[in-house]
Amino acid sequence: MKHSTSSVTEHDSGQGILPMSSHTPSAPEDSSNKESYAVSPPSANNFLENGSNTPPKSGVPSALRQNIFMIFITLTQLVQMIPLGAAINSSFAIEAALGATEAQSVWIVASYPLTQGTFVLSGCRLGAVYRHKNVFTAGCVWWTLWALCGGFSDNLISMCIVRGFCGICGGLMIPNIVVLLGITFPPGKKRNLSFGLFGAMAPVGAAGGSL
Repeated sequence: MKHSTSSVTEHDSGQGILPMSSHTPSAPEDSSNKESYAVSPPSANNFLENGSNTPPKSGVPSALRQNIFMIFITLTQLVQMIPLGAAINSSFAIEAALGATEAQSVWIVASYPLTQGTFVLSGCRLGAVYRHKNVFTAGCVWWTLWALCGGFSDNLISMCIVRGFCGICGGLMIPNIVVLLGITFPPGKKRNLSFGLFGAMAPVGAAGGSL
């Protein structure tokens, strides 16, 4: 006790000593925090489960997938423009088969592009809300069903209604195709090529439908 008291008095008589409160030991760090920093996220080590030494690439699709996507998208544009050319070339034959007048047969041709152009903006908005891929897929499925129903139409009114619904489906597909191309391909040569092919398929499909 004497030794500790003398040492304290020596320090007190010298140049100032820090207060006793500053010598209190700091609280030990929480071991759980250390463990949280030591353990890496599970997603970082998922690639080791497959026996690979490199993590999988994400983000931009591979060149093969981009090319396949470009082919199918451009073919979609070609196919959905075929009914327009087919109706233009065969409107007189359909008029005679259905017993319609010349003025009434105009609706066979006009019903498809009229509804298609009307629903382009609505189709783009629906894609922004419900995802462009989902709206595009739904448009393709419904277009196929209505096109099949058109083959069983036996009068002018049903023919025009079916073609009008096909045009609505085309209005759902076209704007979402443009958005999907812009999302899939970064700015560059391949994006320009994809948009060029997309635009070229419209007259090619219309011309093919009129043959």
